[in-house]
Amino acid sequence: MSVQSTCPETFDVVIVGCGVSGSTLAFYLASAGISVLAIEKETFPRYHIGESLTGMVRPIIDDMGLAEEMDRRQFPVKGGVKVMGKEAKREFFVPVLHSTWQVKREEFDQILLERAIEAGAQHCQGTVKEVIREGDKVVGVKYQPREGDKTLKTVRGSIVVDATGQATLFANQGVAGQRINYDEFSKQVAVFAQFKNALRDPGEMGDNTFIFHAQRYHWSWFIPISPEIVSIGIVVPTAKVSECGGKEETLSWGLENINPDLQKRVKEAEYGEVRSIGNYSYSVDPFV
Repeated sequence: MSVQSTCPETFDVVIVGCGVSGSTLAFYLASAGISVLAIEKETFPRYHIGESLTGMVRPIIDDMGLAEEMDRRQFPVKGGVKVMGKEAKREFFVPVLHSTWQVKREEFDQILLERAIEAGAQHCQGTVKEVIREGDKVVGVKYQPREGDKTLKTVRGSIVVDATGQATLFANQGVAGQRINYDEFSKQVAVFAQFKNALRDPGEMGDNTFIFHAQRYHWSWFIPISPEIVSIGIVVPTAKVSECGGKEETLSWGLENINPDLQKRVKEAEYGEVRSIGNYSYSVDPFV
């Protein structure tokens, strides 16, 4: 997918990060005739969470001409979120504004990047090592190409966009404000995996997001991302992970104890690699 060798050195806009926001921005800029380079350090497709799209995303997907592709890939259609209360005694349903999809991010992110390239954006694989500044203005970046060349390459842009998400490039480089973790969430960890044979609700309800609540800071998500696979995550305080003895043990504990409705849904299920992420709730201020 890399077209690095054909990239000129100056663009109207340089975007660092080709996740959902970076590739979507690249598509709209390129569609407007603005020269744009999108730099991504990872090789796509790659695993990622954040699989449940909001209803506000649907008009954007339609505008990008991707609705047919989303259905072709059999991404489940999401009509809302069902929340199951403590001990499964109460539940309520929140519909989305527009019907949308649950996605495998390794596929979805690649779809968006390919669409941006089709619209005229250029793409390089590489890791940004330095932000170039002239006074208070960011005018470019230096990046190390993916192919193993240790020589840093320089690209300049009238505008440089940080779309690196949790990597918080600009904050780390001292361009934006510091990354601020929220006290009430900074000591939480999510452990998660992809499951086969998890029990879903019948009909269209079975494609929706489910949230299972246990107590403060203890909850789980249940997100169908294909006809066969459900993403399930357990969110608990960091201390609980230590108490359980690791991420695999924490996932097992959560499946058994977060909510009885979740417990019955995974009795016959099997899952693959267990992953984890912490300190995912933060802000950067100022961010420009």
